[in-house]
Amino acid sequence: MLHSLRIVAAGLALGLPLLAAASPARAELHVRWLGVAGFAIEAGDDTLIHDPYLSRPGFWRTALNRYVPDAAVIEPLLAADGRAPELGRGDLILIGHSHFDHLG
Repeated sequence: MLHSLRIVAAGLALGLPLLAAASPARAELHVRWLGVAGFAIEAGDDTLIHDPYLSRPGFWRTALNRYVPDAAVIEPLLAADGRAPELGRGDLILIGHSHFDHLG
């Protein structure tokens, strides 16, 4: 026990940390509101898309027909120079609730 105390005291006297735990590098976190309940959350090279809301077809259109995404609305948004290019590179899409127009 006395030997351990001497080692600790010597380390403190030299100004050396007792535990030199390397902390992981932290990536910047960017959060972008996509409208309604949608968010794009980027941390480093990873992107999480939460409840993306891109178009709103009417109830009868989706109730009486098979829902088909509106490519004319969505594709320009996802383009590199579009309003929401991060949606095209999402690593994970999280759907937090269901609606007739975006969870079938």
